[in-house]
Amino acid sequence: MKLPSPSMAVALTALVVAAAGGATAATVATTTAGPKSQAKTESGVQTQNAIRYSQLSPGLRRLVTRQIKLNGLAPGVRKLIVRGSRNPGPSGPGGPAGPQGAPGPQGVQGVPGVPRSVRVQPGTPQSIPPGTVQQFQLQCNAGELALSAGWGGGVRIVPEESAPQGAPPNGWLLRVFNFGNSTSTVSPFIICAG
Repeated sequence: MKLPSPSMAVALTALVVAAAGGATAATVATTTAGPKSQAKTESGVQTQNAIRYSQLSPGLRRLVTRQIKLNGLAPGVRKLIVRGSRNPGPSGPGGPAGPQGAPGPQGVQGVPGVPRSVRVQPGTPQSIPPGTVQQFQLQCNAGELALSAGWGGGVRIVPEESAPQGAPPNGWLLRVFNFGNSTSTVSPFIICAG
């Protein structure tokens, strides 16, 4: 069996380091050098000492990573890297949901509301001839707020205008129209809060 060349070993090492990250147990091949040491040979093939990539200093690791370029790799290794970058594998399954977070702090107590009593104050009933508009100016007692207004009775009566009066509203303007063929009696009212 033919052993790979040193350049192929370096190329494969770079591939493993690139695929598994810097903390991998991949090794970088280094030859023994110096006046007292000679490269050992076995069966005519030069053997090399090996150190772990993680044992290199940060500066040497950057240098090794910078020097290993795609063009310097063997064609087969280069083809694997290029093919892997063009065709990434499928995404893995999603992880499980995290635990429920702690409940948030209690909110600030709101300002207490002003207790109010609500009452309906009737207005003066009016007879509305057919085809005419009747306006009512309704008023709450002093210090009360007008909430709404309306009317009771009457046939074929529709509103033309309904709007609060004053700031804060203490009265209500109500206009209604009789679209019928006969006179209708309408009894207006206003809702007041005090």
